[in-house]
Amino acid sequence: GQYRKKNRRFAAVRMLEIEEFIQAGKNREAVRVLMESKELDRKSPAWVKEYSQKLIELYKQMHMDKEYKEELLFQVFFCEQDSLDPIAKLKEVCEPKEWEQNRERLLECPSVQGIKLSLLESEKMFDRLLDEVISSGSIYMMDRYEKVLKKAYPDRMRTAYAAYVKKQAEIVSDRRRYKELMAYLKKIASYPQGRETAGEIAREWRMLYKRRTAMMDELRKAGL
Repeated sequence: GQYRKKNRRFAAVRMLEIEEFIQAGKNREAVRVLMESKELDRKSPAWVKEYSQKLIELYKQMHMDKEYKEELLFQVFFCEQDSLDPIAKLKEVCEPKEWEQNRERLLECPSVQGIKLSLLESEKMFDRLLDEVISSGSIYMMDRYEKVLKKAYPDRMRTAYAAYVKKQAEIVSDRRRYKELMAYLKKIASYPQGRETAGEIAREWRMLYKRRTAMMDELRKAGL
């Protein structure tokens, strides 16, 4: 006991205490130490997030609905999020109107920026997802969300891919990258009116880059 009293300022010591209370079924005691710890360690975001997650679990078990919801709000708005899980739990305990307001605030909130696109996708907000993906200028993002966006906005996705390959063609210079570009041209061709777009780009490249023998070779192999 003495050791603990002396070292209570250390998060790890309190975490042990919390775990022991939970093991012994003393949930109220655990909650008390967790709340105290959130305050004591408020300058350590990683600890605060962990205490908050534990509180969420305990409030759920103890059927403390009001506290559960408040802690979820704290978690999603004030702790860095890397999973949609707490957000989904919050959605379950909100009225539809209230959820919409929370969702709008969340989309602007720094804590959610890392998973903003996943949130837009899970909420089926494809128009906003498309805007984010295109303005990110990231081909990785385009590919990641292509499946849903191709369905919802084929024309804009086709145009975005066309812009990407044209820009890349200016800067790439080795066969491996040419092969990649051909794969993207084939992808473009799979869109509505995509064959025409891919054909136009291939014609343009034949004129602009006719001296790039490796590129011309890859165009031929791709049958473009």
